[in-house]
Amino acid sequence: MYRITHPAPGIPEELIQEMFHLGQTASREGLGLYMSHKLVRIMNGTVQYLREAERSSFIILVEFPVDKQINQRGDKRPNELEKTDR
Repeated sequence: MYRITHPAPGIPEELIQEMFHLGQTASREGLGLYMSHKLVRIMNGTVQYLREAERSSFIILVEFPVDKQINQRGDKRPNELEKTDR
């Protein structure tokens, strides 16, 4: 989970609407938000916008696949040791 927080009142409601539903007359900012939202959805993730009293946040949830080649310590297991002549 990623949470991006900005200590300000927030993004105008029109831009938030453009992020989730791109219309015929989207602004540059709205188009950027829409494209970001679409990329997260392509990765099977979700984006939420949260407006609080003195700050606003985007909450991004994306699951990343775990590499089966990683052991419990997080080290990659070598498939084969290479021998080099020096």
